[in-house]
Amino acid sequence: LFFLTMAATTRFLVAGDTGGDLARLFARVGAVNAKHGPFAFLLCVGDFLGAADASAAALAPYLSGDAAVPLPTYVLASRPGEPDPALEAAGPGGELAPQLFYLGSAGVAELSGLRVAYLSGGGGGCSVDPAAVGELRAAAGGAGFGGVDVLLTCAWPRGFYLKLDPSSLPADLLPDKDLPEVGLEEVAELAVKLRPRYHFCGGEGAFWQRPPYRLDARSHACRMVGLSRVQEDKKQTWLKAFGMVPQAALGGAVPAQPEGTTDCPYPYAALTAGGGGGGGERRGERAAKRQREEWVKDGRGWIAEQCWFCTSSTQFESHLVTSVGDEAYLTIAKGPLVPHHSLLVPVAHKASSLDLSAAEAAEVRSYISAVRRCFAARGESVSVSVTRLLACGGRSHTHAHTHAAHGWLGSRHEARCHRP
Repeated sequence: LFFLTMAATTRFLVAGDTGGDLARLFARVGAVNAKHGPFAFLLCVGDFLGAADASAAALAPYLSGDAAVPLPTYVLASRPGEPDPALEAAGPGGELAPQLFYLGSAGVAELSGLRVAYLSGGGGGCSVDPAAVGELRAAAGGAGFGGVDVLLTCAWPRGFYLKLDPSSLPADLLPDKDLPEVGLEEVAELAVKLRPRYHFCGGEGAFWQRPPYRLDARSHACRMVGLSRVQEDKKQTWLKAFGMVPQAALGGAVPAQPEGTTDCPYPYAALTAGGGGGGGERRGERAAKRQREEWVKDGRGWIAEQCWFCTSSTQFESHLVTSVGDEAYLTIAKGPLVPHHSLLVPVAHKASSLDLSAAEAAEVRSYISAVRRCFAARGESVSVSVTRLLACGGRSHTHAHTHAAHGWLGSRHEARCHRP
């Protein structure tokens, strides 16, 4: 059995942002492959070709035969919104040069038995293509989907550091950035939906390997690894070797979760990943609801961890949630004053309705209108909403109450209340 497991292991290399420095990348990869290989392939996350007007010059030696790519290499587009002639000419799955392939904007590929999901975009502060995110959501929602072996992204997932003891975070981990603002929410969402065993990401110019985390007690653990930029400084880790048995070869067996495995750091897990979330409504392509967190730090730690209404809080009761939008969610009141008592809460931690952004305020109004229509369709009640400011964990998280008030009582109350 030990021999068969070893024989099924796929060994591969992963590199961070290359930035067009292909000569340095492939020189190092060739040396590592010669000394410690053979490796099946090389995966590159983050910015590979650098500036669009310099990509042709970077590829020229490999197209002419003056230089060679040492092993099959698969790359992403860090800024898909900025057209690169070389990537456009190759197209998704196309060859940039012998043994050098552009994966595309998003998808799931099989490489040496491993299922590899990938998402281009998000580098340099850019956003990701909503259509690309939607493609991966659809893949994750397909019948029989059991997760992927590897996820590749050009950005780190938002909230990657959560569920860890703050004292365990390295002091030099992105010291010039506010950790709550690092990464993309869409990447965190897909890290939950796609259920990878490894998540490799670039874009931050730093190496950090998070302790493994689990989506639930029965699932495999996932390891998130951020790679640094390709550079001369040998203290910066931008190339790593990995080996794993493809999930398809495990015959349904789930590898044991290693010691030190934490809960999932992403709030999406509670609402979307089979972890007991409420069966809220789906809004078209937004089935994998985007949950945005705004964190406030004080001397006692992260306020959102203590707030009842923040989705990553240990006190958050996801089974009460009935609907999740982009900016707000609707939940059943834990201690209802009347039948059909529900709460409308902005996803972001906001102290009052005066702090809501235009998009948040618009979605709150949309939700209230939808609840009004729901009660009106019953012909027996109308919706009455009251906004309340409640302190929780030392900070306030605003929310609106919606109640069903019957007949004449609802009409009189509506006439006296300000409507949003």
